[in-house]
Amino acid sequence: MSYIQQAYPTASPQTQLGLANLRVGMAHQQQQPLHVAYGAIAWSPASGHGGWSYCCSSVAEAERAAESEEPGSIWVCWGSNTMLALAKGPTGAYGYGWGTQKAARKAALRMCHQYDRAGVLVLLFDTRVGSNLVST
Repeated sequence: MSYIQQAYPTASPQTQLGLANLRVGMAHQQQQPLHVAYGAIAWSPASGHGGWSYCCSSVAEAERAAESEEPGSIWVCWGSNTMLALAKGPTGAYGYGWGTQKAARKAALRMCHQYDRAGVLVLLFDTRVGSNLVST
């Protein structure tokens, strides 16, 4: 007698089969590694613009993708399964951050404000889905 038959003796054979398949599927799902999505921010001091990437399978891929968005830029930060943020000021100062939405925003602004108090947040996105939460 199977575990399902012992645990659910009054269930119909179809229900028992469904429960057995569900149990097998859940065991298989638990063995699958967590999907890691990398993203990066690149910045070009010359142009004052940046690029960004998301849903990349490696740090190197995320960096290359972000740098390709803005000619002459270099990556300034990367993260995985997190929020990334970029702030910039009118004097060319910039700052970046990562973590929760609130932490990424706060860190980017704090870093930028060390050099330019007029800095504003220009980019805030999730490395898993890429949705930019700030209009630039």
